[in-house]
Amino acid sequence: MIEPTMTSEKNRVLQFLQEKHIAYQTLPTEIEGSLLQMAGSANIDSTQLVRAVLLESEQGQLVVVLPAQNVIDFEALKNYTGKNYQPSKLSSAQAHFPDCKALVVPPLSFLYDIDVLFDQALLNMKTWVVDAGLVKTLIEITEPDQLNILVQNHCHLFSSPEGVLAFQSTDQPTAIKTYAPEKTADIDNLYSLPVRPKILQLLSETESNTEEKLLETLLCDHPDYTLRLKDYLKNSVFRIEITGSKEITPDYLIANLGPRMVTTLLRGLVVWHESPLPADGPLGKQSLYQHACVAAQVAYKLVSFAGGIKSIEAVTACAITINQNIGYPLLYWLFKPEYFLFNRMMQANHKLAVLDIEKQFLAYGLASELIKQGHAYASYLLMDKWQFSDLEKVVCHYHHAPDYHGEYEHEVHLVIVINYLMRHAPFGDTANVAYPEKSIKILGLDQSILAEFCVMMSEYDIALSA
Repeated sequence: MIEPTMTSEKNRVLQFLQEKHIAYQTLPTEIEGSLLQMAGSANIDSTQLVRAVLLESEQGQLVVVLPAQNVIDFEALKNYTGKNYQPSKLSSAQAHFPDCKALVVPPLSFLYDIDVLFDQALLNMKTWVVDAGLVKTLIEITEPDQLNILVQNHCHLFSSPEGVLAFQSTDQPTAIKTYAPEKTADIDNLYSLPVRPKILQLLSETESNTEEKLLETLLCDHPDYTLRLKDYLKNSVFRIEITGSKEITPDYLIANLGPRMVTTLLRGLVVWHESPLPADGPLGKQSLYQHACVAAQVAYKLVSFAGGIKSIEAVTACAITINQNIGYPLLYWLFKPEYFLFNRMMQANHKLAVLDIEKQFLAYGLASELIKQGHAYASYLLMDKWQFSDLEKVVCHYHHAPDYHGEYEHEVHLVIVINYLMRHAPFGDTANVAYPEKSIKILGLDQSILAEFCVMMSEYDIALSA
């Protein structure tokens, strides 16, 4: 039974269209779902779809309306409004739009006393198909010219079509790269990826010189790096023991951990800490930071505990796990609204493995293409841009591929085993239930050791903050 607040008689968008004599028609759909899903079930051309996104800043909320195939250029939006808008939680939509079904943001949100900004690209569309909040029904505005006077008074160019990507890098202005959609070039040739973070550049300079003094100088010049490293060592699920000194100084860290381990931990901790991710959710900064920190420690401890695994050093095990999921920040930089929905889907479907959700995720254009390629491939792209080693790039690319055979076979399968162990942690992929029998055999691991680690993981205690 349809609730009265969701009927056409009570819907403010339809009442407005009728009062203003704006031509429209209702389009029944076979399924209930997102705008894209409903349009697909009714064979509606996706180029006619118009979506509305609820954003928020410290100063308040805003609804932006744009062609559904476009992505929001948040930097352009900030330059125009002077406010730093981010996607709002969809759960708040119901309170603002009581005559709409749950999670729907209607395009004419000024009818609900919320500011609206229309994208200039809408002025070129001959037909609008929108979700006004009705059950299994879309609205086709057949003469949008009648809306243009309204749109022109509240419009600005703040989105990019699917072939134009805009995102902010760490030390350069917003980068935009355009390509011809009909081209079939590899995806890594279609993106202008973020520039290499400062910490990676600094560490590469210390790695090129064998003097440990350079690394000590780096830590002294950047006390925040030292503090983050010390916090990690105090709160790790499996601690790297440091004894014999009350004051943990940079030179003491290097002497006890070794320069390679210090470099490895810094690369992961600082890169994750500085990643501009949303704070909450399974794909938020807090969860991903904790996953990276604990996975690195589990890998370090497992290799040490097992007395070595196929000649993989403990520091190498730590290095290949701490940044394995760095593709998620890339997805966020490129596709903020889509990433927000992806994060919400993960939260709502905790019994589904992340790979299954990636394959089923519905988006437009390049967002759909890259997300369906998977976060592992996104990690590879970013690591290649940021000049990580071939070992780290290959492991990131194939850390969900149990059939992988190649030069770095042992390292890839070690990360597969680590991720299986991580399912016992609240920020791990709990739906990753496939027992890595093939990987265990390739590594020659004693299953009793894994059983012991599963118990240890269930008893963990962590207080790390990104």
